Amino acid sequence: MIPTVPGTSSAYRLEPGAPPVEVIGVIRGRALSAISQLREANPEGQGEAVHEARKDAKKIRAALRLIRGELGEDRFRSENRRFRDGARLLAGMRDTEVMAETVGAMIKRHPETAAQLTPVNRELRARAEQLKQGSGRGDARARLNMAADAFDGGVAVVSAWQLDDHGWDSYGPGLRRTYRDGRRGLRAIERRLRSGPVQEAAGEVHEWRKRVKDLWYQLRLLRDGWKIGLAGLVDETDRLADLLGDFNDLAVLEREMQRSRLTAAQAAQLDRLIAAGESELLDSAVPLGRLIYAEKPSRFSDRIGSYWEA
Repeated sequence: MIPTVPGTSSAYRLEPGAPPVEVIGVIRGRALSAISQLREANPEGQGEAVHEARKDAKKIRAALRLIRGELGEDRFRSENRRFRDGARLLAGMRDTEVMAETVGAMIKRHPETAAQLTPVNRELRARAEQLKQGSGRGDARARLNMAADAFDGGVAVVSAWQLDDHGWDSYGPGLRRTYRDGRRGLRAIERRLRSGPVQEAAGEVHEWRKRVKDLWYQLRLLRDGWKIGLAGLVDETDRLADLLGDFNDLAVLEREMQRSRLTAAQAAQLDRLIAAGESELLDSAVPLGRLIYAEKPSRFSDRIGSYWEA
């Protein structure tokens, strides 16, 4: 039997045993949330709207990956690309704000750096404000509208999808692939750290973080299969994603240093703090990753599936 598309779901979770068509309702809910955030944001609230819309896009793409096998490669790739490109329209705005927040956090943690880094923080905040007040095609309002239009097109497409229900087999392959890709990401970082300094692992960390985020979002969708059994795994995967996110923020700031007007003292101070912060974060992230990714992908997927079908 081919079920009809359900109504929109505002919750990012599935009831145990829910057919894959219910994922469409979840995707619609996240897309409509992003559209609302972007279209209704005033200038003061644009930063938060961008942040929330980008999170919604990540949730959507993780949900698409979960049912990738049911969708088929053509449908998956088309809509994954649509939501990815929509979110990319917003990336520059958020990155500048994150850099300012990162430097602000450094100053709070290391008050002795305030004299050197406060001017840097002030410059980054001014640049973020300029992005909001830009003009023409590149201004913030135009980019928010373009991203909202992209998400709106995705709502129209996914609403027409019809999917068969194959039980856990509708979800297992997607979860297994996500977990496998995360294990590979961890191994890539371990290899990089054996061959060079931590700063050279930024690319691998960025890729691993994306796969960890996918796993976290997928586990959140499936967590009602056994709330108590999955609660710890969901929380620890979230913690790992946060550690890698903080590393990524430092790496973005490090790249920005190359084109910013910093004094030699400011550059040296930032470089020292970034290197120390990145090392500290990976010292926590890699051991935690080894615990989360300790199972073989097939065993991990089968274990979550047993909760789902119990």
